[in-house]
Amino acid sequence: MMIAEEIDNGKPKKEEEELKLSAVKLADLLKEVTKVVDVTKGTLQLQMLIFLNEHGPQTADQISKELGKRRKAVTDALRKLKLKEVVKEFQNTNDRGDTSAVYGLTNNGKEYVNSLKGIFSQKGVSSITTSRETGFRLIELIEEIPLLFNTYDAIIAIGLSGNKGVTAKKLSSLFGLSEQRAITYLDLFTDAKGATLFKKKVALPNERDDDIKYVLSDNGMRTLKLLPTYASLQTSYTFKILMKLTGSVHPRQVYIRTALILAIGSVLTIAERMIAPQFPAVTIVWIIFLATLAGLLFVDRVSVRAQE
Repeated sequence: MMIAEEIDNGKPKKEEEELKLSAVKLADLLKEVTKVVDVTKGTLQLQMLIFLNEHGPQTADQISKELGKRRKAVTDALRKLKLKEVVKEFQNTNDRGDTSAVYGLTNNGKEYVNSLKGIFSQKGVSSITTSRETGFRLIELIEEIPLLFNTYDAIIAIGLSGNKGVTAKKLSSLFGLSEQRAITYLDLFTDAKGATLFKKKVALPNERDDDIKYVLSDNGMRTLKLLPTYASLQTSYTFKILMKLTGSVHPRQVYIRTALILAIGSVLTIAERMIAPQFPAVTIVWIIFLATLAGLLFVDRVSVRAQE
């Protein structure tokens, strides 16, 4: 698997273009996939969509048998895909008059799969997936997509830390995996020949030896600077402050924890106004917080316009 190639000093222009193309394709792929399926929790739904697109309408039993998955897992996935309006159910009658539920793609489902095919088939995608011969089948790549997501998230998280290093424990929390599993993923791109994105940072005297920290390699830094998410957040004062306030290492965590803070703050303010309106301490603090946040967002907006 290759996310970015090392850039040789003798021919930087061509390989920098390839690196940029790889980063853009990776971002496009992740954005497109998450429109319908959260593959960080599993790839079965995505596998099923590709399978139905290739083979046409199938029963749950047929899908289960062909993909080698438990029937219950398949039926649960079908239910979720129907709610997302990418799969439809209809009744099929055989020659003996027996009817059975059959599942096929809706027009939305077909458009979604075709958009993924379009991204995978474009030049540059081979550098963010396993190299394969021309005409490879998309379904063969599905199992690798969680690795792409985790690698992308790790690059963003480490980069937004100022490349000071992020522990494997924090990254495992971001991935939703065990620490050991996260280390296994990261080590695929750590000191790997031709695909080094990360380096392990030696623990400082005041740090525990088992607190493994990962930083970006030179190649990882070049990849980071080409990712749209990083480009949009690296100059945001609001985002940097919210990262520290929420103790987060990734935009997704920042948004979730900030939303939780806003919800709790609003509830406490309302409760105070109902229970003790004569002592508006919480309300005052909350107004100051919201005003500060609004001010920072305004500064960010001005900065963006100045750069345009």
